[in-house]
Amino acid sequence: MKPKRSKDEFLSEEDLDLANLSDAELEAYRDLWLRQAQATNDLDAQLYSHGVFVEEPRIEPFPPRPSERLVLDFILAGRGAALEALREQMSGVRVQRRSLTTAGFYLDFEPAAAGRALSGRPNFRIGDVTAEIKGLEHGMGFILLVEDGVAVHLEGFPWFGELPFHWELAGLAYIDAFRSTDPPIERPAGAARSPGAKFTLEVREQPPPYPRP
Repeated sequence: MKPKRSKDEFLSEEDLDLANLSDAELEAYRDLWLRQAQATNDLDAQLYSHGVFVEEPRIEPFPPRPSERLVLDFILAGRGAALEALREQMSGVRVQRRSLTTAGFYLDFEPAAAGRALSGRPNFRIGDVTAEIKGLEHGMGFILLVEDGVAVHLEGFPWFGELPFHWELAGLAYIDAFRSTDPPIERPAGAARSPGAKFTLEVREQPPPYPRP
């Protein structure tokens, strides 16, 4: 006796019996489906369902999310002419495009006015900040890119593994070994607290350890 094969069925008998539905019943099912699909428009207006990026670029510039603003404030904390100028430049910064994949998130900022560029229009990166992320064992790092004296791009990336689409900060810290020396940057000594943060921020000497194969 042959064993009975089981199969996965994703549609009900009514769904599969379209041929026997009346025109009125087909219209009713179609209207129900459309109402259900439209119910989440406000929640998923910026989401792809079949693309590489989870969030599509927006046309109108928009403010950073609270967690992104906390990261920016922490990156720009400390002493140094470059940090002071960047804090002024980014006080009301707006995002022109946000992209998110499991490899990280990327923010492109709205171009700053030419008069707010850093003196000498330098090119450099700030990448000495790391974060603890709920549900991500090894946390993530960040890079703020400055081109021609203007902050143009913020990148966040997991040190190992995949970044959750909805990531949540659990802490922020500096990595001394990754500190920029050109231009010179001086970070707050000892424990620090980012404006508006509800968690204690600790200074680290080294990045989180990578898992050994």
